[in-house]
Amino acid sequence: MKKFWTKEVKIGLTAIICIVLMFIVIQFLKGIDVTKPANYYTIAFDNVSDVMVSTPVTVNGYKVGVVHEMQYDYESNNKVLVMINLDKELRIPRDSKVSISKTIMGNASVVIDLNPYVSEYYKSGDTIEGTAGSDLMASL
Repeated sequence: MKKFWTKEVKIGLTAIICIVLMFIVIQFLKGIDVTKPANYYTIAFDNVSDVMVSTPVTVNGYKVGVVHEMQYDYESNNKVLVMINLDKELRIPRDSKVSISKTIMGNASVVIDLNPYVSEYYKSGDTIEGTAGSDLMASL
């Protein structure tokens, strides 16, 4: 009778466990919590200067998510699609404003201004139109 836990099986299982752990650690370092459920939304911006993957998404100054992915929309030729990953509990009401806010140091964040007067919400996966945000250096 052959032994099941041979050296090859142990090495294979160790390699698979290491790959899974490496994936989780890389996602954690990006700021994406793999273990927590999330809602995904797509925001169309005209200009996304200083926004990168893992840029924070805030509501009233509180971090509620991160930028997950960015891609250029070749069909409209002037929009950049920013996919954001938000907390599962957060629902975005219709007609809410999403903009990019920049600080003096050049850091950017995606800011969501929730509309409190609407009881209809975007669904996870919907596309929201982004607006041009205020630049703190330009206002000075």
